[in-house]
Amino acid sequence: MRWILTLAMILVLIGTSSGCQTTLKKSEDEQMPAAERPDDFNLTLSWFTGHMADEADMYSYGITIGPLAEGLFTYRSGDQLQQLAESFPISDEELDHFYKKLIEMDAISNKWQMGDPIDGGPVIDISITAAGRYYAFPLFSEAAEDERKLIDEVLREAEALVPDPLWIEMEKLRILSYGDCD
Repeated sequence: MRWILTLAMILVLIGTSSGCQTTLKKSEDEQMPAAERPDDFNLTLSWFTGHMADEADMYSYGITIGPLAEGLFTYRSGDQLQQLAESFPISDEELDHFYKKLIEMDAISNKWQMGDPIDGGPVIDISITAAGRYYAFPLFSEAAEDERKLIDEVLREAEALVPDPLWIEMEKLRILSYGDCD
């Protein structure tokens, strides 16, 4: 009889606690981001080729946008010898447009579908802060196919904010990295 009461109590506790967790998670996910860009809006993105047989083929870059009207672009060669870190201006209008585009794409979310992991390809890490909330994207290689398309779209939108001279400088540094291997 005692084990029946113990089992019943455990089942009640499990049912109650899991119901609370589901409710909290659900209400957290249903909270929509603000329609207007919050003062703390920030996107951080890092892109890495992934490991390759030749270190000269590897590189990474990062883009940080906001919360102020500027961004930061970083580059690092696989051998760490070539590096770049440059800030660049972003107008309030560009920040507003970028934020609204992310809202339209439904990218400011913590609801992600996971898919069958893929081998190879770049490692992409994206996170957003908005209105005191943190939104972490899943790893590109672990996301569902539709989610990978969304990550690609966010990547393209963020890359478009980086001025062309910084991309050109990165390519020059990449060429130097290849020259170091000869």
